[in-house]
Amino acid sequence: MGPGAKPECEVCGARLSASATRCYVCGTSTHVGHQRRRCANCGSPAAQQAKTCLMCNAPLDGVPVRGGLTRVSWPWVGAVALVVALVVVGWNYWRGQPQPAAVVPTATPRATHTPTPRWTPTPIDTATPKPSPTPSPTPIFHEVQSGETIIFIASYYGTTSEAIMEANGLDESTARMLLPGQELLIPSTGPVGGPIPGAAAQGPQVIHEVESGETLISIAIDYDTTVEGILDANDLDSPDLIYVGQELIVPLMPPTTTPTLTPTPTPSSTPGPPYDAPHPLTPGDGAVFQGEDAVILLSWTSVAILKDNQAYRVELETPARMTPITHITQGTSWRLPPEFWPSGRRRALTWRVTVVQQLSSSSDDPSSWEPLSLPSETRHFEWR
Repeated sequence: MGPGAKPECEVCGARLSASATRCYVCGTSTHVGHQRRRCANCGSPAAQQAKTCLMCNAPLDGVPVRGGLTRVSWPWVGAVALVVALVVVGWNYWRGQPQPAAVVPTATPRATHTPTPRWTPTPIDTATPKPSPTPSPTPIFHEVQSGETIIFIASYYGTTSEAIMEANGLDESTARMLLPGQELLIPSTGPVGGPIPGAAAQGPQVIHEVESGETLISIAIDYDTTVEGILDANDLDSPDLIYVGQELIVPLMPPTTTPTLTPTPTPSSTPGPPYDAPHPLTPGDGAVFQGEDAVILLSWTSVAILKDNQAYRVELETPARMTPITHITQGTSWRLPPEFWPSGRRRALTWRVTVVQQLSSSSDDPSSWEPLSLPSETRHFEWR
């Protein structure tokens, strides 16, 4: 069908307009497009149902319909072609990328567990006698560390808090407000010696390998030590942070009886105190208690079976008193009475323990008793 020619009905051959959707003669729908049938002999148009040509009477059986669809939706054809092109391009790109190789895990031989003795002492020589403190011939300067008090500094240098206050022009108020880094003049009034705050003397230790089913509490019970001591020795924040195969440093508690030591022949050294310093157990450093009726039990390790004239001297520093409260006992614990509860704004308390001996029955003042060990490490707690 040439340009400008009118379409015909595919059934009856009637001429139709270009925009017609249905034949006005036979009513046939024209939605599939207008088609034309022609005679194969003379080329004249013929109806779809005609048997012979009207012009030359030639039979029309088997004559195919010429022409085709007259209207095509080209936007849809372009959209479909674009989608197909994108699919083909994406497929070729994916096939061109290197595919990840399958990772085959390599079997690692499991290390066989070789039983090790539970008690593996570290090379720490604890049998060497401790040298006794030596007198300081000239005044010295002490730099105040965090947590130190003037009473503790005086005990460390073998002098009195009054002598240090007088040498540095301090009164009771300024003596209680010592700052870390502050320098104090220490008069040479006694022997210098004592524990460093926060660093107790290192005792015997063992290395323990954690086995399945063990906890920090069961390990502490097996070695007759404390959970706190194991946490401090291994720099652990929680008793739950242990795992099978982990090697732990287990500090052993001081023996309950005085061991028989074979001293190393050292002519220049002199024997130290007969007993090791007690080790505080509870409460932990920095503990906080609430209320006047709080149960506060100070406990420490036993260093030996004490004689009748020997005891533990507990020194408790409170904000309400300049001098420490002294308590004498042969036990290894002391429960604080409610009347020690600080009623003011300052609620920090400090305590330590020393093994002492009464020189004579007339010396009733425990502060004058002869020390048989160095003071223990100083512990701090708050009683709010």
